[in-house]
Amino acid sequence: EVSRFNAKQVPERFVDIAKAMGIDTAAMTQEQAVNAALEAIDALSEKVGTKQRLADLGVTEDKLAFMAQNALNDACSLTNPRKASLEEIVAIFKARM
Repeated sequence: EVSRFNAKQVPERFVDIAKAMGIDTAAMTQEQAVNAALEAIDALSEKVGTKQRLADLGVTEDKLAFMAQNALNDACSLTNPRKASLEEIVAIFKARM
């Protein structure tokens, strides 16, 4: 979900990711190449076992706002290509429930 969120801000990076993952993007539009990269990321996540739902990890919906606030306060958020609001982070978490 984070990749989908960020792809809107830096689609060219996701075109590069598609190419790095061996996808031939020559005949694709930027949007098609971005979607191909996102699908490849999802497939890799599934293959290596990192595509999990938050609920499977014991997270409950009442914890999402707290988790989102912690994400906003994390120093890593400063380098994210797209700045997110608390509500956007909660929405990303909800999508992974």
